[in-house]
Amino acid sequence: MTQPTSNKQNTVIIVDDQHELATMLTTIFEYANYNTKFFLNGRQFLDWLHSFNNTPPLADLILLDLNLPDMTGAEIYQEFRQHPFSDHLSVIIFSGNEKIEKRVELMNLGADDYLVKPCAPEELLARVALHIKLKQTRLAQKKAEDTVALQTQSFRAINEIGRQAAQHLDLDKMMNLVTTNIVNSFNCSGCQVFLVNTDSDELNLIASMPPDMPPPANQLHQQAWEQQEFIITESTVSLPIIREQVCLGTLFLTYPQDSTIPPHHLQALQILTNQLGNTVTNAFLFHDIQQRNQQLEQVLADNTRLFRAEKEQRQQIEKIHFLAQNINTTLDTDEVLATATDSLRAVFNVDAGSIVLHDKPNQQLIFASSLAQSPTLQRVRIPDKTGVVGQVIRQGTPLIVNNAPQDKRFSPAIDTFLSYRTKSILCVPLIVHDQIIGAIELVNKVDGPFNENDLRLLRAMAGPVATALENARLYQSQSTLIQQLKISQEQLIQSEKLSATGRLAASLAHEINNPLQAIHSCLQLTLQFNLDADSQKQYLQMAVEEVDRLAELVNRILEFSRPSTSEPKQTNIHHLIQQVLDLTHKYVSYHKWHIKQIFASDIPIIKVIPDQIAQVFLSIILNAFDAMPDSGKLTIQTKLNQDQIEISFQDTGVGMSTKMQENIFDPFYTTKKTASGLGLTISYNIIKQHGGTILVQSSIGQGSTFTVCLPKI
Repeated sequence: MTQPTSNKQNTVIIVDDQHELATMLTTIFEYANYNTKFFLNGRQFLDWLHSFNNTPPLADLILLDLNLPDMTGAEIYQEFRQHPFSDHLSVIIFSGNEKIEKRVELMNLGADDYLVKPCAPEELLARVALHIKLKQTRLAQKKAEDTVALQTQSFRAINEIGRQAAQHLDLDKMMNLVTTNIVNSFNCSGCQVFLVNTDSDELNLIASMPPDMPPPANQLHQQAWEQQEFIITESTVSLPIIREQVCLGTLFLTYPQDSTIPPHHLQALQILTNQLGNTVTNAFLFHDIQQRNQQLEQVLADNTRLFRAEKEQRQQIEKIHFLAQNINTTLDTDEVLATATDSLRAVFNVDAGSIVLHDKPNQQLIFASSLAQSPTLQRVRIPDKTGVVGQVIRQGTPLIVNNAPQDKRFSPAIDTFLSYRTKSILCVPLIVHDQIIGAIELVNKVDGPFNENDLRLLRAMAGPVATALENARLYQSQSTLIQQLKISQEQLIQSEKLSATGRLAASLAHEINNPLQAIHSCLQLTLQFNLDADSQKQYLQMAVEEVDRLAELVNRILEFSRPSTSEPKQTNIHHLIQQVLDLTHKYVSYHKWHIKQIFASDIPIIKVIPDQIAQVFLSIILNAFDAMPDSGKLTIQTKLNQDQIEISFQDTGVGMSTKMQENIFDPFYTTKKTASGLGLTISYNIIKQHGGTILVQSSIGQGSTFTVCLPKI
């Protein structure tokens, strides 16, 4: 093993009940410069983990054995994942269990990897190093995402503050609103705004939150105004309010003494002061307008324009609402695309356009639908870096290109393909949960260039379209998943059915060999001995009878083991039990088992899937035989109990503890070394799907009784 690099900052937790193995693993990891800590049972490990209740555990990776004396690996892993900082640790299952079902179970629960003992030290160290690196990368990514989220939150806050400030032209109201919102949004203890009095050239306090906040110490706000730059102390920030290189005043904030001023607050506040410069200037201008009454006509014109804009906006909102209503009535992707295309065609006066979806794994763009209803363009695929639409999807920002042939971002590939000439383009991304799934591209506006109003309207329409497309995709994925699950369940039932048949293989083979031997002997006598006609006829008749017997036996085996039709049929439960007992007849004859049948005479014909119910009966009967290894008695009894038919299987075997009874129907739970632990689980699900139940009663040394309850109707 080559000399490893230093990993002393990383700690590996070993959970394994084999002290020698844990010691050997500790040596391997310490040789590779890892810190180690090992526990010999699951509870010791979980108690240690819970000691870090409010802080991340002092570890990087857990190497977890599945077979521990006090808990299973799955139980340990599930309780471990309930720890608030479990995401900080990677988990590698390290077990001698090679069964793929156990791997699938743990990987489905969220384990990072699965190693089978024995494992080469090099591979073990490589896997550990890989998963520690992956976990560190994910944590670093999350930290970066959290930072971006805080920045986004701050920028949204200042945008909202700026928007609200811009709605007011009364300076006092505007600044009171600004200081109040700053205190609420930036977790500071106080905020004041100072503006320059142009007559005296001095700073005057305009607004303060809280109102009784004392003036800044050491004239920090004065320094920020004079130097036109940030003045930052441990708990205060002074920022100049500047517009077009003219300092209009200062914004002064105080923070609690024990807090740290976040850097993203400073970035956001700097943007806010630029916005305040504009809003303050607008307020001054409005004040002048009020005093001089010189711009009344302009105000009237502005009001008229705003009214028209509001009317147009209301009409646009109605169109968007209509689109959202129609597009959310279906979960079929083609219908969503058709509805969206029709709405876009009705709202925008353009020559052409498309809804383009992003096939990210294949790095392609798919033209899913066309406003021009061009069959040539439908489902065309191009590389996802192509043209304006490719850039919009990569960057997630909309684009207006009103002179497409002269724009370097434009690609003429589609024009060449369609013999078309693109002049102008408006393209917005389709975004769902911060994921870009495609774009809407409009081409060649008929009545002039695309403008910001077109952009706002298309962006508003893109939201419902993206959501509806994603919902349709999720619905289709869910439908596919349900179908796959159904197929998997059928395969699991068939696998367990074949497994049950396999347990009877030796006795069935012997039962087949008996008639074969008889047939062979009859034919030998007929062919090799000089027998009279009557004797030959007698032996041939015996051979025919044995062939019929053999055919009936093979037919019973095939009838049971073939895949289920999943179609319920009218079935006589007593006949079904007898068919199962016929399969086990030879198996029973080899052992000292006695089977007693007590069948009620009033049991009606019921509708079930015969081979599935037969599988349940066989699984219970075989388990009863396993519980009576030397000898015993199995009593099968049927009775009608109100609206249910009860079929009980009572054995005189070893019995079960209360804990075993609680877990007996759980997947993969078994007390047998060679069993899968799925027989009773599958049986339970089959009976449940038939609207029935399985009950178990047992005591150690007193045998067990399994009762299958099926609805009469």
